[in-house]
Amino acid sequence: MHTAGYNLALAQCMLQELEAYLLSQELFWPLGCKPTQNDPPYPRLTLGNLSLLLVELDAQEETLLPAQRPQLRALHRTHEKILNQWRVATENKATREIGARIRLWNAYLEDFFREGMRSGSYAYEVRNRVMLEHLVPLTQQDDQIRDHLQQIAALDGKLLDRFQPGEFIWDEPLQKYYPHGPFPFLYGHPRLPRSE
Repeated sequence: MHTAGYNLALAQCMLQELEAYLLSQELFWPLGCKPTQNDPPYPRLTLGNLSLLLVELDAQEETLLPAQRPQLRALHRTHEKILNQWRVATENKATREIGARIRLWNAYLEDFFREGMRSGSYAYEVRNRVMLEHLVPLTQQDDQIRDHLQQIAALDGKLLDRFQPGEFIWDEPLQKYYPHGPFPFLYGHPRLPRSE
C-alpha cells in the first residue's frame, strides 16, 4: 500500500474529477493533478481504481492524523453523492469497465497458464478481479451484466482449479475488507504450469 497521505491526496484528486469523468467518453481518465515530488505517479481514474483506493484508505484510517479522519469521511460522502447524482452515467461507465477488466484479467490468466508469463505479478494483476466485485453492484442486472457474470464465473473456475491456497497476499490491514468467502483468489497463488 502507498502511504495514507499519498492515498488521501489521490482520492481527493479523483473525486474532484469524478463528475467530469462520468460524463465523458473516457474509460481510463488521466488525472489533471500530480503527486508531490518523489511520490509515484497517479494512476488513471476509473470507478474500479477509486473503489480500491477508498477501501485502502479505510484500512489505513488508524494511521491518519486526527485532522485527516474527517476528510476521509467527507470523501466517502462525496463519492456516494456523485454516484447517486449521476446514476445512469455510473451504470454505463461501470459496465464498460467490467468488460475491460474481464479482458485484462483473462489475458493475464491465459499468459500465466500457458507459460507462466508475469507469474510474479499475480498480487498486482488480481486487482482486476477484485475491482469486478466493486463494479458489478454499480450496474443494472441486465443481459450484458449477466453475460459478464458468466464470464467471471468461468474465469474463477479456471483459476481456482489450478490454485494453491495460502495466506492473504495483500497487506494485512486490508484482510478484514476482503474475507476469504467472496475473495478466495486473494488467499494463495495460481500454480505455475508444469514444464514439458
